[in-house]
Amino acid sequence: MNRGLTNVRPAWAALSQAASALQTVCGVNSLLGQPALDTVAVVQAHLRWQQAVEREIGVACDHLRDAAQALDRASPC
Repeated sequence: MNRGLTNVRPAWAALSQAASALQTVCGVNSLLGQPALDTVAVVQAHLRWQQAVEREIGVACDHLRDAAQALDRASPC
């Protein structure tokens, strides 16, 4: 099925929000990949950041499901 921009307009907001959540995941993963001291504070921060990654992936999936539904497509995740 060929869709023009007008046809996908209902999904734009959801796709933009999904992209934002995925950018957050990329940024946090970059932080997690940096060398760091093994202090209590840093370990705790890494745990919080890892939880943020998991949460934002869930948020992205929610928005992608909304976009898929708006476009009458199968759920991607």
